[in-house]
Amino acid sequence: MFHPLSKTYLDNPYDIFTALHTEQPIFFHEELKLWIVSRYEDVQYVIKDSETFSNSLSIVPISPVCPHALAAMKDFNPGNLVVTSDPPIHTRLRKAISATFPVTLKKANLYEDVIRKRVHQFLDRLSQKKEADLVTEFAQDVPILVLMEILGVPDEDLAKIKQFTREQVPFVWGQAPEEQQVEAARGTVDLFDYGRELVEKRLKNPSEDLISELIAYRNDEDEILTIQEIGGIVASYFSAGIETVRNLITNGVLQLLRTKGVWQELSQHPEKIPNAVEEILRYESPVTGWLRFSVKDSVVGGVEIPAHQRILVLLGAANRDEEQFLEADVFQIDRDNANKNLAFSAGRHHCFGSALARVEAKVIFEELVTRFPNMRLAERFQPNYVPNIAFRTLTDLPVVLF
Repeated sequence: MFHPLSKTYLDNPYDIFTALHTEQPIFFHEELKLWIVSRYEDVQYVIKDSETFSNSLSIVPISPVCPHALAAMKDFNPGNLVVTSDPPIHTRLRKAISATFPVTLKKANLYEDVIRKRVHQFLDRLSQKKEADLVTEFAQDVPILVLMEILGVPDEDLAKIKQFTREQVPFVWGQAPEEQQVEAARGTVDLFDYGRELVEKRLKNPSEDLISELIAYRNDEDEILTIQEIGGIVASYFSAGIETVRNLITNGVLQLLRTKGVWQELSQHPEKIPNAVEEILRYESPVTGWLRFSVKDSVVGGVEIPAHQRILVLLGAANRDEEQFLEADVFQIDRDNANKNLAFSAGRHHCFGSALARVEAKVIFEELVTRFPNMRLAERFQPNYVPNIAFRTLTDLPVVLF
């Protein structure tokens, strides 16, 4: 029985994906009250048709929210958010982000020096050790610090941002206990308050950062962008940009190390890393599922889906579909169509941070295979994942560096 929060699924969803493709590619999950879509063609159809399948409920918790968490968010009003809005609001917000954020590889490559500097800071510390946990000592901090520098946020705010975002994944996409829900609810409110405070500071003291660029883009016209919307964009950068890149790094290192000879091959041929990143995105998608909402009756893959239904599109399953990728369950860093993966979704809601994530991953893997060519998984390592329906998030990744 398919259940995306079960230990069987979390440990190895891929055998389940194969079964879904052949036996039940689209069905209604009674317990979760979600339609499940797993085949590449059907997933792509849903995520590209944003007029039928809205993103409006994508970050609404899948489980009942306890009274104390609801009370913590009683007056919370984030305003229009790019992740939950539909046209024409989404079009306007996306235009603002595209004008200021590195949404293309050409723009993202301009930040390669920033990324490499941050990576060096951490690897210099790790070089003093024989073993390390690449989650807690590397991957959970580097993506945040890169974003912080791009946004002009001081390093001393790192702990604060981590606290704000720590419990968001199980709260929204899992079955978090009450205490965790309350912490997540408070953190969400605090994160958006923090985003608004950063914008207020830049209104008084503009600088050379992306928050100041958003303010300049606004040109004092609410029709272009409101101050609240800028605060929401800033908060969204942190909530959206941390988990995905962290998972791309850690899932990538895990797969590269457990596939015989690949780590050494990349250390000798770093020019293969960009395509290896695409294969990691396909094979171990950092985001395995995403939520959509049907605004009208529709037919997907020959199955009728009524209006007003929540839909879980399994991006990770789509990326293991044999109809799209030959030998889909084999990890091949030279796969010629790896870049056809749907790890960052597609259509209007294609992840705006995908280019920056790809550049971050490229730089990080370049530096890791150069600095630690003989790195290996620690013998004690047993994969353990955070229970949720959206992200493939390792809790730890102990490695032997030398």
